[in-house]
Amino acid sequence: MWNLDFRAPGHDLDVQELVARAWPQASPKQRNAAISAGEVRIAGEVTREAKARVAPGSRVQVVAREGQLVSSPPAIEILQRGQDFCVVDKPTGWPSHAATAGGPDARALVAASLDCSIDEIWPVHRLDADVSGAWLIALTQEAASRLSTSFAQDVVTKEYRALAPRLPWREGRFRAGVDGKAAETIFRVLSGESEDPPARDPHPEICEVSLTLVTGRTHQLRRHLAGARCPILGDNLYGGAMVAGGLRLYSRRIEIQDEDVNATAPEPAGYAVEEPIYSTSDEPAEITVSHATAMALERGHPWILTDTETTDVGGLRPGSIVHARSVRGKAVGECRIEGPGKITARLWSPQSKRQTDSMSVPSRVKAALARRRDLMAGFAKDQRTTSYRLIHGEADALPGLMIDRVGNELRVLSMWRGSQAFEASAIDALLAELEEDLPVVMVRHIVDRPKGQFLSTEAYRGTPSEKTFSVRERGLTFQVDTGLGEPLRSRPGFGLYIDQRANRDRIAKRVRKARGGRWLNLFCHTGAFSVAALDAGAEEVTSVDLSRPYLATLEHNLERNDMGSDRHQSIKMDVQRFVEKWPDQDCYHGIIIDPPTAAAAGKQFWSVRKGQARLVEECLRHLVPGGSLLVCRNDQGAKDKLQDLVNASAVKAGAPLRSIHDAGPGADFPTLKGFREGTAFEGVLATRK
Repeated sequence: MWNLDFRAPGHDLDVQELVARAWPQASPKQRNAAISAGEVRIAGEVTREAKARVAPGSRVQVVAREGQLVSSPPAIEILQRGQDFCVVDKPTGWPSHAATAGGPDARALVAASLDCSIDEIWPVHRLDADVSGAWLIALTQEAASRLSTSFAQDVVTKEYRALAPRLPWREGRFRAGVDGKAAETIFRVLSGESEDPPARDPHPEICEVSLTLVTGRTHQLRRHLAGARCPILGDNLYGGAMVAGGLRLYSRRIEIQDEDVNATAPEPAGYAVEEPIYSTSDEPAEITVSHATAMALERGHPWILTDTETTDVGGLRPGSIVHARSVRGKAVGECRIEGPGKITARLWSPQSKRQTDSMSVPSRVKAALARRRDLMAGFAKDQRTTSYRLIHGEADALPGLMIDRVGNELRVLSMWRGSQAFEASAIDALLAELEEDLPVVMVRHIVDRPKGQFLSTEAYRGTPSEKTFSVRERGLTFQVDTGLGEPLRSRPGFGLYIDQRANRDRIAKRVRKARGGRWLNLFCHTGAFSVAALDAGAEEVTSVDLSRPYLATLEHNLERNDMGSDRHQSIKMDVQRFVEKWPDQDCYHGIIIDPPTAAAAGKQFWSVRKGQARLVEECLRHLVPGGSLLVCRNDQGAKDKLQDLVNASAVKAGAPLRSIHDAGPGADFPTLKGFREGTAFEGVLATRK
């Protein structure tokens, strides 16, 4: 007995037909008995009605047993015949080893094809019963031992093909463990590529994927794709859309180095999928959200979090627009689906603004630029600043999508699956509004991505720079890297935190007011604050960071701005160790604290939530009277206000403050009331008495 778990495809089917698709080995009598016994659940509820219609995308769970139907033995094709081995095209529905005595056994098919007994063949590896394709068989015990050794030595290439919902990335490696063991799969999306034979693009919501096993764990491919929230079509165990014909996974090719094994299986009959996997209704679906979520939406928070009262949306297309209504029946507006996970959907149009032209993607882009009109006009006039944010996600009514101008390029940061449904329209509209044909870099920094390595950074349009280049800010020059040189790294930043531009201007003014002085930049990153302070006339700046690459970029930035090393010192050290060794008499006219939320430093670990209060306290002790302290924090879960933390630290340090003010990001990083997660960072600028 085992449990089936899948979803209905994108059109209405009855319970009986869905169960038959997922459990083809069962006789009609077995299936009807399971339904009558309450062993079938639709959306978590038991159903005993065989003819009941199942809504598209509904989750279906079935308690299955050994099937009573035995299919007629099919002919088996030999793909390659060697001296002591052969590669055959195993048919679907036949396990490579019989599950029960007398049950279906693909070895018997091979033996019949070779006109030998089942004891005279030795399968070198297994294929699931539902998986067809290339299967290596040894014809002698010596060959079985030799070929099995090849598998253990990682000289075997086993490529599979599958049809699945569209993945966010074109290629990469899944590295999520399976059953507590390391597991790795190399994948590449084929749809749309030029191949021989050409890879097909079945329809826009499906892609064909090449999957190469690095390890071979139970159901590894199925589990890796399900873990990426793109379960293989027809997968009756891991949540696949139950299309007719079952699992769309086959063993495409097997090759062994230093052996004469190299065989490719043809695409199985009926492999193509014509039916939709998501609902095709012209009317948007309706989802129910909890009362708590509805109240949060009214207060301005734009996310629908997953909870027990919120509709299961696993069967809805990511990015599709749905109507949302609270459990009490109140309409809350239109949302875009994110899918299974912590966040179900994101608010797209509040109920008061539904179906108005002002809520179209081009109009949202136009409104975002209008908010920045004065800022952009100033930048364009003097050309002293060439990098700034144009689209800031939810605050600009384009959830999950950030677009920066980086010199003469656009860098798009797509952070959620749902934003991929409108990102192309937003980019087109933005370029049209700017009236410039700028190259575009796309960074897919999917927040809930599975464990692994993915092609995250690509040239999306035109020919962006693959190397570092310079941008200007307030007349200063900084080295940036849009990430094309390391496309498998998912990096939200590009070497210059443009959200801190306003604070660098504030620090420069404080330096001039102090007539220079000594300044300390902790967690200095690539040193933009240090450069700004030196440019404003600081007599001495010390920059502390543990990252050697960051400090190297800092040195480049100093050189680009003709700043010698006589007024600057870089210290490669963990900030916590620096503080521990800090001499009491070593004081500064200004200190900048802009730490990461969390970071490992050898055996030590920095956590802004645990370490920032003590760090602020120590810095205040080393600040001269009248000195300035800039403190920043990016901690969406913080329960206190940053001003309160700094005030409390000042009391503990015995260093009373003359003033303390908010020091948040500039106008190109707008905030949304009630949406703390959308704020780039918290910042305060304090002055010691």
